[in-house]
Amino acid sequence: MKISVYIFIIAYLVSSVFGILYTSVFGGNYISLAAEKVYFTKVLFFGCLYFNIFIHRVYNLKKFIVHFLITLLLSIAAYYSHNNSLLLLWFMLLAMYGLSLHKVSKYVLAVTSAMLLIITTFTAMGYGPDILFERTGSFYFHRHSFGFIEPNIFSAYLLQICMALVCIRWKDFSAKDNIFIFLIWCIVTFFANSRTTSLLLIILLLLVNFSKFWFKTYALNFNYFVSKLMVILCPLSSFVIAKLYGMSFPFALWLDELSSYRFRNICYSLTTHPITLFGGDFHIFHEMNIMGNLYGALLLKDGIIMLLLFLTGYALVIRKAYKSKCIPILIIITLTLLQAMSERYALIPYINFSLLSFSVLLNNEAFLKE
Repeated sequence: MKISVYIFIIAYLVSSVFGILYTSVFGGNYISLAAEKVYFTKVLFFGCLYFNIFIHRVYNLKKFIVHFLITLLLSIAAYYSHNNSLLLLWFMLLAMYGLSLHKVSKYVLAVTSAMLLIITTFTAMGYGPDILFERTGSFYFHRHSFGFIEPNIFSAYLLQICMALVCIRWKDFSAKDNIFIFLIWCIVTFFANSRTTSLLLIILLLLVNFSKFWFKTYALNFNYFVSKLMVILCPLSSFVIAKLYGMSFPFALWLDELSSYRFRNICYSLTTHPITLFGGDFHIFHEMNIMGNLYGALLLKDGIIMLLLFLTGYALVIRKAYKSKCIPILIIITLTLLQAMSERYALIPYINFSLLSFSVLLNNEAFLKE
């Protein structure tokens, strides 16, 4: 591997370690280290970008102009939204070079599994609290967070582990892998009680087994169709259901209660905050209103253009994955787009590694190769 690849891997792993740590109950003890990490990884990512421009020479004039214009749009959005996370993600993607989905999945699986093991072990030993959340209704649950700030984040990491495993084991996927994912589903369902992740793990098992064993001949076309559909259906249904909730449609009210008031929060936010091209000073946590839906959060905080860029990026990756016959990334993108309807984690690369697939549209043509 080229030196820029090693530098990127170090930067991504360091960023992931501190990012995962920061979503745990131990995060508050590492504020100064986290600040150093942010500066350190920025330097490394920009170092990789320097290599791509001047050493690997991945740019021609047309590509440079397109990337410059997107950088300009992201900078404008960052100015109006007072949030530079999308801009930093963009530079990280530009810095990525020479890494395939298989290699990325190995690093993701290793760092996420190691951090979860460390954090849950320290929590079990009493060094940190297992924060309990109550869920009432037809059944009463104590939802365990296992050392993280909330059960949904813990479950999101478990989902990422399962998705990375699918990408790594795709050619040799077997009953043992099914059993492992089923055991993870049991933890998510009966201990963390994260309904979205529980449903996504079932969909993951269905899509993988459909593609590998049941209807292998139709797997590529089927997953291509489903992933393309999700790019349109997930954001569209989010806003339509929120609108219907505001009109008190019974079905929308039922879906809202089932989703822990995600659609109510979109409806409220859309009526109290303006929709602009480049976003504004919108707070994800506002009074009792928490914007869990990523599409709503992107629209209001970062603007129409950023939402369209996000969806267009995934649509283009889906097209490239279809041409490369890369079924695993089609499945992962489908799950990510569904997850974004109830969780805002899809813009965090150490929780959603499918974001790294955007690099295949930029400088990392190796991403979809074996």
